[in-house]
Amino acid sequence: ETASPTRHEYGISGTYFATLRIYNDIGCSEEISKPIVVGNGFNILVPNVFTPNGDLVNDRFKPLFSGFGLLEFTIYDNRGNKVYYELTPEDGEPIQPESYTEQIELEGWDGSNAGYAPYYIYTIRGITLFGDKEIERSGTFIILR
Repeated sequence: ETASPTRHEYGISGTYFATLRIYNDIGCSEEISKPIVVGNGFNILVPNVFTPNGDLVNDRFKPLFSGFGLLEFTIYDNRGNKVYYELTPEDGEPIQPESYTEQIELEGWDGSNAGYAPYYIYTIRGITLFGDKEIERSGTFIILR
């Protein structure tokens, strides 16, 4: 039996995982996953608002990203006081391409220590997985309760 080719188009640069799974006649399977680099190999998408109200939708403020071996994520209130910090991987050592088997993750800020501020400021510093570029982003966001 032959399988038809599968195509997928990625709408944004990043590093994605493709998994090939093969089954034999009695249902046993084997699989392999490989990273696929699209465009420049990384992306960062950051929301401009979040709603930490316990409804399990948009309860944590965090960027969506792809293609990074290290990320440092910091949040400040409008007066410059640090309210959240996260580093992934926790040891501060970037994931190397040869050991890259899945995307690194950020937990994100739940807003628990947020006083009243009209806006918050985020900074992201990351090291890309392929190319070893250092990327920095910053911006503002608000909390809706």
